[in-house]
Amino acid sequence: MPAPNRKLDFAIITALDEEFRSACDMLHRGVKINLPTSARPFYYTQCYLRDKTSTYDGIVFQLPAMGRVEAAILLACILREWRFRLIAVMGIAGGIPRTTRREGVPGLGDVVFAETIVDVEHRKIIPEGEIDRFRTYRISHDIIKLFESFASDHYYARPYLQAMLRIGYRPPALPKLHSGAVISGNEVLADQAERTAIARRLARSDRVGFPLCAEMEGAGIAICAERLGASNRIFMIRGISDFADANKSVDEDIWRRYACDNAAFFGAEFIKYVALRQNWAGTASTSERTSAS
Repeated sequence: MPAPNRKLDFAIITALDEEFRSACDMLHRGVKINLPTSARPFYYTQCYLRDKTSTYDGIVFQLPAMGRVEAAILLACILREWRFRLIAVMGIAGGIPRTTRREGVPGLGDVVFAETIVDVEHRKIIPEGEIDRFRTYRISHDIIKLFESFASDHYYARPYLQAMLRIGYRPPALPKLHSGAVISGNEVLADQAERTAIARRLARSDRVGFPLCAEMEGAGIAICAERLGASNRIFMIRGISDFADANKSVDEDIWRRYACDNAAFFGAEFIKYVALRQNWAGTASTSERTSAS
């Protein structure tokens, strides 16, 4: 386990078993360890990202349960223990098509980078109904610009195929990358009418436009990062495993692994891209890498 208060290059936060495994599969990893915090444990593994010249040292975490509260607690715990250059949230999400025929973007297996995380849980309940009080959290402008540059370079096609074949999976196609607003709440959305109603209310609010997908941990991470002064170090990447409708379970059976792997690959590649652009120096020593593996 890394020493307390040590500066590490990156942290990756996941919620589901599949998300954790996919993130670890894309990295050079150590052993999965049950690390207790308070009364509930979370899992972590010390991992390394390698490019042609450097090795970057980080940790992949798995929440004890899904949701924004668990995510906020975890981030608060790890920021008390270590210092990170970059903190990534990776995993799957439900896409939000603009039409009932599932047209538009993103498609199943595509990857979404959150430029804005929208907390949709806050509302005022009155006799006439409910009034939304959406809260928006903007990802750092510098990180957004770096992702735009990363997405436009298109250098990742060959590494993507190599990474997928290495883990024993032949992808049907190179996924598309999208960026925009992502809604975050406490509930698993599997209802087309509710999903579309939330998305349209948000679009009408003129805050961030029509959202691309829905997930459950981003708002907790964004709130905690804002309170602890880490907002300029977080980003979130999600693979689309379903369309948050009645077919959610069917779509997930087919697309979940593909979506998890895609989010993990592009998240890891983006961390390396940021490291190169910002001239990080590899922080892991040879002895530390040996002891962790």
